[in-house]
Amino acid sequence: MLFGGCSTFHRDWKQAVSLTNEDSLEGAWKGDWESGKNGHHGKLKCILSPIDGSSDYRARYRAHYFAILRFEHSARLSLSAVEDAAQPSKSSYNIQGEADLGRLAGGVYRYEGKIINGSFEMEYR
Repeated sequence: MLFGGCSTFHRDWKQAVSLTNEDSLEGAWKGDWESGKNGHHGKLKCILSPIDGSSDYRARYRAHYFAILRFEHSARLSLSAVEDAAQPSKSSYNIQGEADLGRLAGGVYRYEGKIINGSFEMEYR
């Protein structure tokens, strides 16, 4: 969805913000994205929610291009906990996933990343 005119993302984002707390991965995350290939960049929001009956999460992304164009997509992410030796009271997570965005958007994207102490970093190919 390029322009998001009929999207529920904005409404769902507001609700996710109210669920966000430091003790849970669920909720609203925001930051920036940057292409290592062509240098394009913009704002990025992600709504992370657990998938019932699974240890996986659904990530709904909304990326901004050139401040006026928007693109939304979802991906199923598998998280595996990693003990953080530097901060034994906090957990770290490795993340993997993929999403087929269709031929026009580049095909299948594969995600790898981590969440450490409230910082969510993701790379995709």
